Amino acid sequence: KLIKQSAIAIATLKEPLDWGSEKVSLVFMLAVKHEDQNMTKQLFQELSSLSEQPAFIQKLTKETNVMKFLSYLDY
Repeated sequence: KLIKQSAIAIATLKEPLDWGSEKVSLVFMLAVKHEDQNMTKQLFQELSSLSEQPAFIQKLTKETNVMKFLSYLDY
């Protein structure tokens, strides 16, 4: 009930950070309303699929234009 609107924030890091045994430079932060939780599983599946495509992640990380970045994600 604390989240009024579902949203995704995306951070591209200049310097990668350690995440377990991996270096991470693209971070997705999710806020999901209780009513939208049925979409959460699909969203995590899509993000998981993206994470297995290093060349695509690198392309996203290097993009500085927000509209181009979103177009890569089919928004």
